[in-house]
Amino acid sequence: MQEQIAVSFDFTYFENIYQNIGLAVFSAIAVLFAFMEVVSLSNKPLNMQSSYKKIVFAFFIGVAVYVLSAGKNNSFLAFTFAPLAVMGANYLESQENKWFTEVFLGVLTLIVLFLFTSQL
Repeated sequence: MQEQIAVSFDFTYFENIYQNIGLAVFSAIAVLFAFMEVVSLSNKPLNMQSSYKKIVFAFFIGVAVYVLSAGKNNSFLAFTFAPLAVMGANYLESQENKWFTEVFLGVLTLIVLFLFTSQL
């Protein structure tokens, strides 16, 4: 029996507008964290750069798994959670203004709570 590999670029699997908003917020935050990690990679200590490169590479592998999967659903985004958490923590730790970090986390929490309750 021969199985075929199917690749799909169809992102119209969402049931309502709130799922689209959730994916857009997740994508925007992921792009911000990934971009800032790649930009600040040369400022990291030389002995730690290979670890940070592996984290960025693992994130892009997770994105590729999601984009290339035939049966799209948000469970494939789970492959990006761990690298994104590390990149987000690095970004927030590098911020000089502590108020920015607190406001960013507060707004992010409010957005997540809104998206969660809107889908109930």
